Amino acid sequence: MKKRLFVLLTCVYLAIAGREPPWGDAHVVYATTQNLVDHGHIDVDLGGPPQFYAIRNGKKYGVFPLGNVLAMAPSYLVFHALAAIPRAPVDFLFRLTTHLSPALLVAGACVLLFVLGRREGATERASAWLALGLGTTTILAVYARSPYSEALQTLVFTWVIERGLALGERLTRSGALLGGVACGLLVNTKLIYALAVPVVALYVVWRHRGEIVKVLVSLALAAIPLSAFAVFALWHNHLKTGTLFDSGYAIPDGVFSGDAYAALDGFFFSTGKSIFLYSPLLVLSACALPSWLRRDRARAIFVLATCGVVTLANAKFRYWHADYCWGPRLLVPMTPAFFLPIAHWIEPALSRGRARLRALLVGALVGAGIFVQVLGCSLYWDHWIRIAIAVKDQTGAGSWYTEDLHHCHFIPQFSPLVGHAWLLGHLARGDDDLLIDAPWRRVIAGKVNVATEWRAVRLDSWVAELIQTKSLWPLGGGIVLSLGGVSAWSVVGIRRRLRASPETIA
Repeated sequence: MKKRLFVLLTCVYLAIAGREPPWGDAHVVYATTQNLVDHGHIDVDLGGPPQFYAIRNGKKYGVFPLGNVLAMAPSYLVFHALAAIPRAPVDFLFRLTTHLSPALLVAGACVLLFVLGRREGATERASAWLALGLGTTTILAVYARSPYSEALQTLVFTWVIERGLALGERLTRSGALLGGVACGLLVNTKLIYALAVPVVALYVVWRHRGEIVKVLVSLALAAIPLSAFAVFALWHNHLKTGTLFDSGYAIPDGVFSGDAYAALDGFFFSTGKSIFLYSPLLVLSACALPSWLRRDRARAIFVLATCGVVTLANAKFRYWHADYCWGPRLLVPMTPAFFLPIAHWIEPALSRGRARLRALLVGALVGAGIFVQVLGCSLYWDHWIRIAIAVKDQTGAGSWYTEDLHHCHFIPQFSPLVGHAWLLGHLARGDDDLLIDAPWRRVIAGKVNVATEWRAVRLDSWVAELIQTKSLWPLGGGIVLSLGGVSAWSVVGIRRRLRASPETIA
């Protein structure tokens, strides 16, 4: 079951992958991967915002942890292998293969949710549907097709949750070592996750407080790989900056000088960044949380605390909104953990009174989630963001928030969800008269010129490029047939398993 779920989701993500190369901080990370694979060095020489780089001894280094660089290596190695084929379309293959690593990583995170669902007492059927729902109706679908670091963070953060819960139930030497590996990897995806490590340790100590010797042995074992990974992160800091505890990431007024209240409002309730708008099924998680707290308070509090410390730290982050991205980017890695309350709750909830109405409501959330992911996957997010910037710059917008793109967070007419739907409508009709129904007209009057930005808008799909380029048809056709055949194999196996033994533990 796990293998087929992993393969199916990977194929889905590759089928819907974009045609854009890595941009922004993803470009810095991927260029570092290229230099590491090709030359054995991790310095880069690109443009972009200065906060993306640390400079030492005349060399520029990406400030981002090396875990993300290494995670992109499979993509680049596959590209190297394919590019060696005579007359291969190198540019097309380069862009397509950059999406391989995130597809694999997010598919792995969804499989981990399946495992966690089974541990929560959910049936195999419910756990499988939960994993598929996570992978196809939430914001993960967008980041699984984009070469950004959130894919790796999502997999490893979910693994840390899984290891913490497992160790809370039973202490083993192998489990402790794997827990240390998971926590060490997490720190090397983003240093802020170091805050989650003490939460895991405290939970294990609390759950086994009557076995103090066994707890100390387990913590000591976990500390061995964790220390090795911590040393690796410190070495990377020293290479970039000459000091152990400075990653080189610098922001005017301080990295953690943001407004936590505005950020928390933005993360959960704003029209442009609310996690519930980008992953509607999480409404069910909010409904299920009280039941989970009553049934297994310790496990629920552990997951909430682990997610909470990271979310609060991100709320103080100066750029909590992580602009030039899709939705609440900093909450993406916690999405599988947010799904956990649903696992044991969903089937009993659907079987109670008015079962048909309940099923319809869940179906509506699933449909809304798929619709939102279609919006996010159809266009690269920069197109709408650049239009919103053009409107802001050309109108003056004196009454709007002036820091970064706050109008895209808190003013409904500038929500990326609204903007993508509007752009897609014009693309579908072939209509260049954008201003006739521009969403911002409800907020501010005045003429703006977005012709340059509109000319750059295109569907972000390698399949769309395949259809438009006849020379790619033989290669693209082979890829489509391969993905379709493997997906069919996975679906048949999953259906056979669920029909034959829906209660069997995987």
